[in-house]
Amino acid sequence: MRILWLLSFLIVSPIQVNDPPLFFLEVLFDGVPTEGGGWVITVTLETETDLEVAALQIHTPAGLRVNSGESQWQGPLKADNEVVLELALTLTSRLPQEILIEAKAKTIDGRRFQKIERRSTPKIP
Repeated sequence: MRILWLLSFLIVSPIQVNDPPLFFLEVLFDGVPTEGGGWVITVTLETETDLEVAALQIHTPAGLRVNSGESQWQGPLKADNEVVLELALTLTSRLPQEILIEAKAKTIDGRRFQKIERRSTPKIP
């Protein structure tokens, strides 16, 4: 009987889940990469809470040359704001190439978060 009571308590009681994500990453590719051709990757970091410090970095492999744009950013970020990094790239080696996007954050109360996204270059149709 005691086990049934415990099970019913677990089923009816709300279960606490982890805090909602404090920041989100969006990664967009523009254009179709061809060897020697250019295209653009745009990475957006958005936050729903004040971040004491946040860092965003796009790691590109040797097969992609950065023509313009910033591949990293760091600083404080207020709630409901975003940071956008845009890189113009040239493919110097064969597809596929993998891009690593890394975001780190520390809240004002000291909580730390990290998110890593791996994206392969879009396929050529």
